[in-house]
Amino acid sequence: ATATPLAFGGDRAQVSGVIEQLTDADAFSFTSTGGAYAIAANRDGYSGVDLKLEIYDASGAMVSQSDSATNNQSTNVTLPAGTYYAVVKSHGNYSDIGRYALTVQAMPSGWGAADVGDVGFAGSTAYDAASGTWTLDGGGADVWGTADEFRFAYQTLDGDGQIVARVNGQENTDGWA
Repeated sequence: ATATPLAFGGDRAQVSGVIEQLTDADAFSFTSTGGAYAIAANRDGYSGVDLKLEIYDASGAMVSQSDSATNNQSTNVTLPAGTYYAVVKSHGNYSDIGRYALTVQAMPSGWGAADVGDVGFAGSTAYDAASGTWTLDGGGADVWGTADEFRFAYQTLDGDGQIVARVNGQENTDGWA
């Protein structure tokens, strides 16, 4: 009942928050028109918060969650039309407080998006169906070796497949990216 409604600009909503106490759980409501969504809770800036992300339907049933070994959490879920709640919380340890950014992005069917590694700032993904254009903003230090840090959009394919991308621009990046 006290969930903060998310305001969408097109197919995307983003909000910043703070886990201030070990028991904080911030709830945000949003309305799905039906379809695929990429939902991410990421550390904002240099925050050390270790997040948990849970998605609930209007009846209170959990429909998805993310609680991986990394601080940032993301889930890709197909939702029927209706009201949903994204709950962001910490693990309850003393180092698990700090700023975060929550993003809810409607995606084309079969597509998802995620940050990989310790990107520092939360990435975002937008898709413009009219032009067929993806826009990805991401952080991270490098795409090299065993500690990659980047943002990507993806589609899971059965069998062989191919995706061709034209990169129109890449700014403030490492030479290996």
